[in-house]
Amino acid sequence: MAHVTSVMRREQLADTVAGQQDVVLRTIRSLLDDGLMKIGEILGASDERVVPWNLSIDAAMDHVYDLFVGHYDEPTLWDLTIWLELTPEGERLAKSLRQGE
Repeated sequence: MAHVTSVMRREQLADTVAGQQDVVLRTIRSLLDDGLMKIGEILGASDERVVPWNLSIDAAMDHVYDLFVGHYDEPTLWDLTIWLELTPEGERLAKSLRQGE
């Protein structure tokens, strides 16, 4: 989530904290719904792969909302505890988009 929020701020995709949270939540939801990303945590000292949460998308989004919105002023609870990783489908789409630039 730390990278997601830094991109949000750098690109100025919303003017308010509530607006930023909304864009982040809607984007994550869309990527999960489309099967382009998985959400979870990094176990151990490796950041090479995300271990997906064993939750439905709705439950995962509730968890993200609780941490990212409910505890926004406590970034240590969410910035390095919520991890996103492209699925193989997401990797293919990202590659095709990069090639089209």
